[in-house]
Amino acid sequence: MALKRIKSSQSQLVRFSRAGDTFHYRWAARRCLRMIDPRSSLLRIMVEGSGESKIAGEHAIDLTEYSEIEGGRKSIAYYQLKHSSVRTNKKFAFAEIKTTLKAFAERYTNLARRKESHAQGPVTFSLITNRQISEQLKEGLDALRNGSKTTSKLQKNWEQTTKLKGAHLQTFCLSLSLVGGEGDYIVQKEKLHRELTKYLPGFIDNPEIDKLINLVTERALPGNNGQISREDVLQRLGVTSSRHLFPAPPEFEKLTNPIKREQHESILKHIVGASTPTIIHAAGGVGKSVVAQQIAASLPAGSLGIVYDCFGSGKYRNESEPRHRAYDALAQMANEMATLGLCHTLIASPNTAREELFRSFLDRAKQAICTLREVNICDGCL
Repeated sequence: MALKRIKSSQSQLVRFSRAGDTFHYRWAARRCLRMIDPRSSLLRIMVEGSGESKIAGEHAIDLTEYSEIEGGRKSIAYYQLKHSSVRTNKKFAFAEIKTTLKAFAERYTNLARRKESHAQGPVTFSLITNRQISEQLKEGLDALRNGSKTTSKLQKNWEQTTKLKGAHLQTFCLSLSLVGGEGDYIVQKEKLHRELTKYLPGFIDNPEIDKLINLVTERALPGNNGQISREDVLQRLGVTSSRHLFPAPPEFEKLTNPIKREQHESILKHIVGASTPTIIHAAGGVGKSVVAQQIAASLPAGSLGIVYDCFGSGKYRNESEPRHRAYDALAQMANEMATLGLCHTLIASPNTAREELFRSFLDRAKQAICTLREVNICDGCL
């Protein structure tokens, strides 16, 4: 009986360990999705470590994010993930994060002394857990961030653990985040599913979710450098070239200072004031494309005009470069809006069901309208 109990206990430990790994990989897969949007500042992610592996504190790094911020500076975000299958109702206390704090502080101190390119921008440290963070721990961290008066015991605990004092301790605490209540490994999969639906039209099934999780899992294995790029994420979702996202890029002839037609203002006024679509038609070669581009460029502030080129300098005649399918037009226009930061990227294919394709495009058009309105209102308040 004793032998059976030992085996049962060991089996449970293995299961708990695997649950922790699953939480880690699913949470990391969700972070990878942030790289899909063209305007995302996130450049790359590394799992199970960082690109600064020789600096102190590497053992505490589960995931690292590298981003480009204002002025071309690079920022680094370090994460440690903590998952519990048993103590879910017990709040994280200071004693449980001492080892993590010590490692984070060692890296903070090392980076603060270095002048290399990877330390040009801000560096942040985060502990992520499915458990809640104790109020005492959160209040203590807030007090140290604000330079508020704290108890001598709290001050001593943080100083002894981090080997930092005064302004250095305050700056470190400002770079530190403790995030609790992230949900367990099951919740992470549900969140990943919801977030994938923002990019993929139609019903999202387990294979699509597993592709991203497997990407993270593979990068965490020996023999890999742990690095994940935007291209890696897109490839797992079936995007193998830019033509997948932009199947019909414009091929308009470049004209220098084209003259506006005398009807330009009246057409523009009609379009702006109309509550229904406006159709302009004319014989081939009279300049419809030029007029369309001029009208799009003349729309009032807070508006966006997209001119879809279904002619493509005659390329539409090639079987290899179709431009008249719904997929070509809707994917092209949706992702042009995404490039401007107005909506989510649309990852579709010619095989996507038409109803799902149109529904996804309309969702992105609504996102773009809301974004434009928000920006316009904010600009008007300045």
